[in-house]
Amino acid sequence: MDFTSLSFSDTPQIKTTPPGPESVKYLDYQSAKESSAVSYPRGMPMALHRAKGATVEDVDGNRYIDFFGGAGVINVGHANPAVLEAARDQLENLTHTLDIPSPSRRRMVEALEQVLPRELCKIFFGAPTGSDAVEAAV
Repeated sequence: MDFTSLSFSDTPQIKTTPPGPESVKYLDYQSAKESSAVSYPRGMPMALHRAKGATVEDVDGNRYIDFFGGAGVINVGHANPAVLEAARDQLENLTHTLDIPSPSRRRMVEALEQVLPRELCKIFFGAPTGSDAVEAAV
């Protein structure tokens, strides 16, 4: 895979001094309508429009290197073609099965078995919340 194709090639690129006029509109709207607990836009005043790989673009066309993506577990980059293809394939066939077996579930278990220590011989998928994950660990 050519990693240079995974991000915007002309980044960073500043077209208007941040925050640009369109970002200001979104920031003002957010401030008026959402809780004041929202803190990131105060330190990074921008409204994001799209992203590709390790780069993001705001609504004013400014492009940045995304040093923040890891906070959202985007370790493969935004809009990664391999992830999009796998997600589309799964969504077109089967979206949710709870605990019912399926081919994709089996592939996931087999992949985990290849990397987990042998003493971890059982796999638990039923952790929709952090408390479930803690209970399973205990």
